[in-house]
Amino acid sequence: MVLSNLIAIVKKSILLVSMFTLFACEATSPGSVQSSYGPMQADELLAGNPKFTLSYENYNLSEKEVDALKPYANQIKVKVLFGTWCHDSQREVPRFLKLAEQLPDLEFQLISLDYQKSDPDGKAEKYQVKYTPTFIVFKNGQEIGRIIERPQISIGEDIAKFAAER
Repeated sequence: MVLSNLIAIVKKSILLVSMFTLFACEATSPGSVQSSYGPMQADELLAGNPKFTLSYENYNLSEKEVDALKPYANQIKVKVLFGTWCHDSQREVPRFLKLAEQLPDLEFQLISLDYQKSDPDGKAEKYQVKYTPTFIVFKNGQEIGRIIERPQISIGEDIAKFAAER
């Protein structure tokens, strides 16, 4: 009798722990981190994501980086595919935004991805994005280069190198 009561208590405890775990996982599912994915404005990104804002505020943009990209700013377009949950995106995207702020002729589009690196418009799939952030640089409608996760030198200098070579 005591053994059967003990087994019943253990079963109920396991069931309760299992249910709690399931509901806890649901509450922190990737979709609850950010409810909108796809195209996003810079001010929207910075306003809704404190880690991006802090990174933006703390980054000291160099004149060298701005000067490197300035001659090409009106010739290129940059698509930035990123995840708000991604630490590399939290570091690199604000740096890019600070650079873009100094180059009003630079056209760019921010595209927020979910944890599976997908978006409602299918841009991540179209451009075969595997890692975030991915900066895709276009000139005359043709892709001329990518920065994946982090630049080799700096975002501005890497993009300028792509533009100068094509």
